[in-house]
Amino acid sequence: MSIDERRFYSVKEVIVANGGILPLSLSSVYAAIAKGEIPVKTIGHRKLIPGRYLQQLLQDSEPASVT
Repeated sequence: MSIDERRFYSVKEVIVANGGILPLSLSSVYAAIAKGEIPVKTIGHRKLIPGRYLQQLLQDSEPASVT
């Protein structure tokens, strides 16, 4: 999945089962949002995860190269 830092993603888009990057269940993602562990923007009843946050997760999870 290619992450656009300027875009916001729905919770269902970011879980691995739907081709996303988070290896969590839907309920686990919502629980992490409720705890404040995953930042979101709320529009109406929709929770949207910033692409910038997802990109940072990808960068933090990549192993450091050893030279």
